[in-house]
Amino acid sequence: MASTTTTKSDHEKPAFPVTANNLQDLLEYTSHASGHGLISKISLPSGSLFAPITAYTFTPTPQWHTLQVSTSSHISLDSAFTYLNHSCNPTLEIDTEKMEYGVEDG
Repeated sequence: MASTTTTKSDHEKPAFPVTANNLQDLLEYTSHASGHGLISKISLPSGSLFAPITAYTFTPTPQWHTLQVSTSSHISLDSAFTYLNHSCNPTLEIDTEKMEYGVEDG
């Protein structure tokens, strides 16, 4: 199951609801002492497609929340996926050529 945590104050709500990009069947928010996070609602075999990346904006400069998609391009994920892969041991991989999240192939 995919799980990750980002530091936020307990009263602050996540910026993107999981319903914003129809992710409610895949993910749910969690809230705990170290902040908000996401957890997968489904279990998939290694190497499987988890979800496509469909909501993003190209940004001219890298920031803490952007994803580098080429040597000179970054995107801001405009969905709950902003909170994924902020982990030392992520269970999802990002394929920036296919623009999708996949279950770690390991």
